[in-house]
Amino acid sequence: MSDSRQWQRLPLLALCFFFLSTIRLMMKHLYQAAPALAAAFIAVSALRPFIPHILLGLLVLIMITTVLRYRRFFYATETQRICVKQGVLRKVELNLEYDRIQQADIARPFYFRPFQLAILKLQSAGSKAQEVEIAGLRVDRAVAIQAEILAEIEDDKGAGATQAQDSEASSGVDFTFTLPPSEVLRIGLMQNIFVVVGVITALLFSNQQVNARVREQFVTFVEQFPSTGEAIFAIVAISLGVLVLLILGTIAIQFNKYYGYTLTRRGDRVRYEAGLTSTLTRSFRVQKLQLLDIRQGWMGRLLNRQQIRISQAGNQQKQDGKFVLPCVSPKIRREFNQDLRLPQANWQPVHWLMFPRFVLLFSGLGWLLFDWRVAAGVLVGLTIVRWRWWHMFAWHFDGEWLAIRHGFIGSRQQWMPAAKLQHVSITQGPIQRRFKLSNLQVSTAAGNLYLPYLKTATAERLQQQLLDVTRDNYKRWM
Repeated sequence: MSDSRQWQRLPLLALCFFFLSTIRLMMKHLYQAAPALAAAFIAVSALRPFIPHILLGLLVLIMITTVLRYRRFFYATETQRICVKQGVLRKVELNLEYDRIQQADIARPFYFRPFQLAILKLQSAGSKAQEVEIAGLRVDRAVAIQAEILAEIEDDKGAGATQAQDSEASSGVDFTFTLPPSEVLRIGLMQNIFVVVGVITALLFSNQQVNARVREQFVTFVEQFPSTGEAIFAIVAISLGVLVLLILGTIAIQFNKYYGYTLTRRGDRVRYEAGLTSTLTRSFRVQKLQLLDIRQGWMGRLLNRQQIRISQAGNQQKQDGKFVLPCVSPKIRREFNQDLRLPQANWQPVHWLMFPRFVLLFSGLGWLLFDWRVAAGVLVGLTIVRWRWWHMFAWHFDGEWLAIRHGFIGSRQQWMPAAKLQHVSITQGPIQRRFKLSNLQVSTAAGNLYLPYLKTATAERLQQQLLDVTRDNYKRWM
């Protein structure tokens, strides 16, 4: 049976995309081997003269892979469907129905912008294997396909995408806000730079040979100074300098990513556009919202700003694919809550037995493995941490939204439309059984909500209420 579809190639400029994509994939796989590669570089001195040859071989491999990926990539558009053929060693053909595509983004990297070209990124619900990036499309063509995907699927198929675009253009904006440059600068400050420092430190000390070499260099550096005080001062100054550079680098990266951030909502379509050297346009349908994740770290508390991430089905593990409001002031948060019809939360605490959990266990282990002073330190430290965690943990349910709140220094809220739960279960440990307590876990297509140490009667009643909401809901939610 012949294939009647009109398969199209990408323009030659798409080679830039495939080249960078191949490097990104290679770096992703080499990341896990970074400590072993560093150890080989340090320990096997015979390999060092061949490093230029190895790098040249990698470059040749990248070039060959780039050309093959480009040559074997085809796409075709049909009514309410887009088809893609790709693969080097293993050829794959994907047929993505528009109503099954979870997210359609348009990216305009710096090397495409002068030529009015873009990358159309498609993600279907629940399957990482069905993520497609079509590079080198004309911007107007990419926007047209995105509009068709986001358009409501009506019973009358003859309405067409043109009608959907005209109705969108004629309708007013229901909700909008723009981040000025001063707010965009705050985004970099809100990122937890100590996570990056921890990852770098872990990489340095994850291999014994690398660890030994770092210690050797450290000792050599310290011995250069006439006194220990001067060595400590130099180490502190260098550490602070590196930390400042990391913070400035983070600010620059986030500024480039979110410069000119503008969010708009027309009807049930929400979209944002942002980027300095490369722009990204990301959209989603409100009816596909599965989970709201509202975060505020310690720096966010100081700046009085929050970050909101909106998850759809299947992208709980794909942080880069989430719809993000990166820097939300209290005023914008109130307007956003009103626009999304989020209620004022009536937070309910959980049982106090959540507070001493693990405190006595780890204190006892400290006593057995060390001495009473270690046990006392563990007891005091865990008591403070657990008390703060229990004090912050709370839940809310109003018949439409289920939410939890937790945190230690910062805070995190997760809001789930109750009608979109997929599974709800109750568990109970032996100690909880004694005090008539239970844990409630609610699963959605974008993640889980866990409510521990509820009274068993409360957990059972909440479970039944959630099931009733799901049973009585007949709206489309995917």
